[in-house]
Amino acid sequence: MKTTMANLGIIVVTGFLLMSCATVQDTLYMQSLDVRGPVNLPPIHTNNDSIASRVSISPRVNVMNADPVQGNVESNMYASPGENLNWSFPVSTFGFDIDARVSPSVALSFGLNYATMGHDELVGGSAGLGFMFRGDNAMGRIEVGAQFQTMRYDASTVLVQTITPWYTSSSTTTIGYFHDIGTSTPFGYYGSLIVQSRKLSGIFDIFAQLAVSRQGLTSFSPQTEVAYLGVMTYISTDTRTGNSATLVTLTPGLSFNLGGSSRFLTAVRIIKEVEVSSSSEDFLFQPVVQFEIGL
Repeated sequence: MKTTMANLGIIVVTGFLLMSCATVQDTLYMQSLDVRGPVNLPPIHTNNDSIASRVSISPRVNVMNADPVQGNVESNMYASPGENLNWSFPVSTFGFDIDARVSPSVALSFGLNYATMGHDELVGGSAGLGFMFRGDNAMGRIEVGAQFQTMRYDASTVLVQTITPWYTSSSTTTIGYFHDIGTSTPFGYYGSLIVQSRKLSGIFDIFAQLAVSRQGLTSFSPQTEVAYLGVMTYISTDTRTGNSATLVTLTPGLSFNLGGSSRFLTAVRIIKEVEVSSSSEDFLFQPVVQFEIGL
């Protein structure tokens, strides 16, 4: 009797192990995405002929009184019909940037920004490396860097799980639906070029910045299941798009000399989003007021 029970146990365990030897593929698709948070754009650092000014601090205020950007996250059989991406902005964002020269032509930059939307506090920042150049009548700066930005998201996601047992080529498919609400802090990167006049007058100079940045919108794994899927294993394929936005920005402005190494900047950012399909906004406009205080 004991031998029979032992054999039966071996058969059951063996059968379980054989059944568990299956190929499992979990594929994610985005249905819809609603995000709230500021546009995090490259810092504006104008050059200063004062070599004595090794460090400058630039407090700033950005205003974005614009309608939400609406478009298509992606095209797949699970995506919600019509415009399934909505990105809304805070009216104002406050921040500061620090620029530290390590030589007359190289500088390190760091920045933080802060905004609120409802009960959410949204913090972002950046870190970059700048290279300055000078001519007789103009000077400029090339900068590259990385950035992060906290965003609020409301996302609907589909998880398609395909299981193929080892003993057959036939597979079974199960679909799970998720609805997650929360905040995430995705990362991005940027590059910019600033060209400005040099000693145009004793009062002010003109400048223009051309920049390209890729800002993350979300960074999360589905957690809240609203329709039964079963046992989740791992995400082998993530096809979700709409997790980022690519922004091309042109910023003309004026730089007023306040004496010594300090200046007052006023500018307007002209922003074009080029990654989101069928974006509802042709251009976004963001007025900027900034001080540069040399130390």
